[in-house]
Amino acid sequence: MRGKGLPSLGEDAAKGGGVTFETDTMGGRLPGIPPPGSGDAFTPAQTSRRISLKRATSRRITRSVGKVAVSLRARRVFDVDTVNETYGVQLQIYFMWELPYWEQAPSEEELLKNTWLPVWVPKFRVKHQQACSSQEVTYKFIRSNDPETQPQMVLAEHLQQVQLFQPFDLSSFPGDCQGLTVDIEMEQDVAECQLVPFSDGTPLGDVLRNNCFLKDFKLLKMPARNVTRARDIFLEKLKSPRKHEPLEPTGSSKHLGFLQNAAGMGKGWNWDDSDDEGAGEHSGSGEQRGEQRGEEQTSHVEIPPPWIASLTTTDPAESRFGERFSRLLFRVHIQRKHGYYLQNVVHVLFGVATLALSSCTYPPTDIAGRHAIDFTVILTATAFKQSVASMVPNINYSTALDRYVVACFYFLFLMTGYHAVLPTLFGVGREAMQGTFEIRINEDDENEAFEYITKKKLNLMQDVDYYINIVGSCVWFVFNIWWHCAFRWKRWHGRLRYLKDADNFERGIGFLINPKEFESS
Repeated sequence: MRGKGLPSLGEDAAKGGGVTFETDTMGGRLPGIPPPGSGDAFTPAQTSRRISLKRATSRRITRSVGKVAVSLRARRVFDVDTVNETYGVQLQIYFMWELPYWEQAPSEEELLKNTWLPVWVPKFRVKHQQACSSQEVTYKFIRSNDPETQPQMVLAEHLQQVQLFQPFDLSSFPGDCQGLTVDIEMEQDVAECQLVPFSDGTPLGDVLRNNCFLKDFKLLKMPARNVTRARDIFLEKLKSPRKHEPLEPTGSSKHLGFLQNAAGMGKGWNWDDSDDEGAGEHSGSGEQRGEQRGEEQTSHVEIPPPWIASLTTTDPAESRFGERFSRLLFRVHIQRKHGYYLQNVVHVLFGVATLALSSCTYPPTDIAGRHAIDFTVILTATAFKQSVASMVPNINYSTALDRYVVACFYFLFLMTGYHAVLPTLFGVGREAMQGTFEIRINEDDENEAFEYITKKKLNLMQDVDYYINIVGSCVWFVFNIWWHCAFRWKRWHGRLRYLKDADNFERGIGFLINPKEFESS
């Protein structure tokens, strides 16, 4: 019996076949099916129509539901694993849609017993999912007092705990910023259902801050920004992107406005200083901007939360059949706590490498004594290198911590090579010293001349070794001070760069959604 409002399947589906393939197939033969050469085999008629895979899959029944309101909440974010590039999250997803006309409203008995299940439900997939430990789904029917004027709604709550894969950019490790992304893609195309935000002000996505167990990460501190001004500029650029070009701030570089804003100093500042025609002058305080658009608007400055949520659609080119699907992107901004790595790796390795300078207490000709200290320190540093390598996944680039470890190895290699080369450069053998600078003087003239030259070289070698040790120690300490300053600056600059990339990501995928577009939902 054909359902109400459902399209017909067509004559081919009614005949029980209609889809044939070429003679060469994959996967062997199903059990119970005779081979093609036997007499019992079914031979398709010569008039059978061959259709393509795209045409065969396009014959599925579609039930257009329209707009489906969605809201996502990360109830718990935990177990951020840098080595495996995974993290766990407990998702709470709400879907609300109008009860389709082909479905019947549930009876009071079904609602009391909580046995009612809707016929049509939104189907989605969480991309980059590694594992799903738990999943619960509940449905609630919202009855309308007047079904003719107000539609009857269905509310679905999905609660699932998943482990997601998230590739990390560790070039600034351990001062890096990361984005934990939740990508939800609908299985029904936009012709059947389209995701929209709730019209009552329910956020598209949020996070319970107190339930974020991020190990060595923390939520990123976001800078203050002028939301009203940024929205106006963005919408104006959408209307005429070539008419309003961003102007470079006077007396500053083109990135100064963003840097001041990202650093938290740009409250009320314009990001690109581009005003529309007829815009008013800036107020004296810099926190209110007047624009001639029929009435004055007051700029609204706020500190955004460390997450973004946006609605978009997939690229039809990525689909085999050119279909588009609604998509919800949710990203949580986090920053690594670098203090643990500085105290337990950098500072300890600095102390270990500095111990190589203690070999200067041995005389320059005691190569064995100096090398005993050098190789002991190198072996200790090698163990630290293995521990540092276990903190990150197998990547084909070096991190900031790797570069410091390599610099320590270079310092130890130079010290070891210097201790071996210095006596050779001065032509002093170990047999001439016996571990001290005192030499026995023989009465032989030839030996006296040799011993005089040897003493002169030993004194010169001692002076050169002294000054080289002083200069090497100063260079080593200056390098460590420079590295710590450079690490702090790069951590700050990496935060600004991440905020800029996050802002471009936020604007590019629909951060400023016009609420009027979804008033009907």
